[in-house]
Amino acid sequence: MLKKQIIMGLLMAGCIFAVSPAQAADFRSGEIINLSSGDAVNGDIYAAANDISVDVNLPGDAFLAAANVRVNGDVAQDLFAAGAMVTVSGYVGDDVRVAGSQVLISGTIEGDLFAAGAMVTVLPGAEIKGDVYSGAGNLVIDGKVAGNVVASGGEVFIRGEIGNSSMLWADSVRVGPDAKIAGRLVYNSVKEASIAESAVIGAGVEYHKIERAEKTAVHKNGKGGFGVFYFGWFIFKLLCGLASAFVLFYFFKQGLAQIVELSLKNFAGQLGWGFVWLIVAPVACIFLLVTVFGAPLAFMGMLVYAITIMIAKIVSGIVLGVWIMRLIDKKRNWLVDWKAILSGVPLITIIAAIPFFGWVVVFAIFLAALGATINNLKKIAR
Repeated sequence: MLKKQIIMGLLMAGCIFAVSPAQAADFRSGEIINLSSGDAVNGDIYAAANDISVDVNLPGDAFLAAANVRVNGDVAQDLFAAGAMVTVSGYVGDDVRVAGSQVLISGTIEGDLFAAGAMVTVLPGAEIKGDVYSGAGNLVIDGKVAGNVVASGGEVFIRGEIGNSSMLWADSVRVGPDAKIAGRLVYNSVKEASIAESAVIGAGVEYHKIERAEKTAVHKNGKGGFGVFYFGWFIFKLLCGLASAFVLFYFFKQGLAQIVELSLKNFAGQLGWGFVWLIVAPVACIFLLVTVFGAPLAFMGMLVYAITIMIAKIVSGIVLGVWIMRLIDKKRNWLVDWKAILSGVPLITIIAAIPFFGWVVVFAIFLAALGATINNLKKIAR
């Protein structure tokens, strides 16, 4: 049920992005982005850098991607953040979706928290007024959660307050002496939880033992806690896809527009070129490797091959987005813009999750984008 609601929500979001009137958007990029009191931000912000620090209040949504992301100011609407280290200490007016190696939450979130990472911590003083959904190696709840906590991970440690129930799938579950769970604690684990005597659990504890063999089967079948982890991975992929698309859009706008236009203008032809490149290029590199003088060319060819694959993968969602925009508004020849990115990238991520049919559709779009990328590079080389 949860998965269906998530998918429907993302589909609705894609439609809203596609048909809503253009709003102000602020694009930032660079090695270091530091938004301080002297920086004015109007509308939504999209930023990609090695280090991002936000010390001002943001009036709209925020899409941030960096090795280190720190959000100290307030975000009026949704926050999307991806990085090795993500810290959210300000107020967020709606939902927060974060993915990182380490995620720290110390502010107030009016909506839900979706968090994926090796270490996810809701620090003391933090307040989540909605639900928490997490897939993490280690999850620590020290703050307050008004709704439910649904989580999967190696270890889950609850030391704060939960206003409703907790549904957990973990190798280890611990409940600290100061923990308060108003609803029921339901957990699935290979061993019983360590629950402090002074911990308060309003509606009791429900334990489902997972045998070692059963645990392996659960992960293989994608059921139980793995579904929560899969959702975390889905969000991570979506955030990375959006960040990559906006980086391409910001730095290579003209080349990106040419690739997208070529993909849509001659879809079948570019699909054929993409298929040929996908198969022939690595074979040619292997043949070159067996020759003494061809080895340098082979390594260069493999590098070019990898780069074109990466570009085509990013461009695929943008191609879909522009195509959707042109279907909706046939009077306007839509080009690449932020609305096309925000409608296409989430939609292609959702389509890719559909067994067989989704893979075929996404692969076809990818091949067309790959062919257009190759032909555009050939044109530049001339």
